[in-house]
Amino acid sequence: MMIRTIETTVTFSRPFLMPSLPGHQPAGTYRLVMDDLEIGLDGLGNADGSGNVFINRKRLATQLHVPALSMFKIARKIVDISDAELTMAIEADSRPEFVLSHRDCGATR
Repeated sequence: MMIRTIETTVTFSRPFLMPSLPGHQPAGTYRLVMDDLEIGLDGLGNADGSGNVFINRKRLATQLHVPALSMFKIARKIVDISDAELTMAIEADSRPEFVLSHRDCGATR
């Protein structure tokens, strides 16, 4: 079995919340590190009879580096987050913002 580390970034277009983080985090691009364990029946993968090998992966850890990469001169922190937290934050960020119109407020022009 091998551990594979994937380093990438995730960008939020507006401030976001995650239970593992203290308070709102500002919009920006954040470094994301994920560790996966590669597993198979024999430790090498599963053969399907055609000679192809399929590797199964199990997520061991997901870490978000805060604050955003664009924020300089601030101490960085690595926070363990769940995949569910990350998915919820990305989905919330992709939803259109609710904008009140004058009609919604009962105002007239």
